[in-house]
Amino acid sequence: MQLKDHNLVPPTRDAQELQGLHRHLFQDVYDWAGEYRIIDMRIMNGQHFAPCTSISFGISHLMNNLSEQDFLRGLPREDFLSRLTEFYDLLNYIHPIREGNGRTQRVFGPELLFQRAGCLTGHPYMVKNSTKLVERHGKTQTAADYVWR
Repeated sequence: MQLKDHNLVPPTRDAQELQGLHRHLFQDVYDWAGEYRIIDMRIMNGQHFAPCTSISFGISHLMNNLSEQDFLRGLPREDFLSRLTEFYDLLNYIHPIREGNGRTQRVFGPELLFQRAGCLTGHPYMVKNSTKLVERHGKTQTAADYVWR
């Protein structure tokens, strides 16, 4: 993965990293890549994402909370999964960028799993689709297998 292989986006584990990943992934597609959305949006079923005026506060609060929880390190498996799910649910509700949130999160998220496992960051890895398959050191495993083996 070019992002990790070349360290193009510093792993700050905060909103700055999330925006940087989006900017790098979509810079050739959107002029506004990496910028918070400035319009309100709805999900297909008519429910709203967070209002655009609350994105900065919401992201700051969410990332600070994650940092205060030591990025979910040291939690029992069930607690880790519960809090990781809650994190992604809130991040999806905030939906900070107009398009490409899910793809950006698929790059941002696996690092939490590797930190949970106590691994050093910056090692090459690759996430394949939404199955969360992880390839490291020539072996392919699910992220959960990698973290709790």
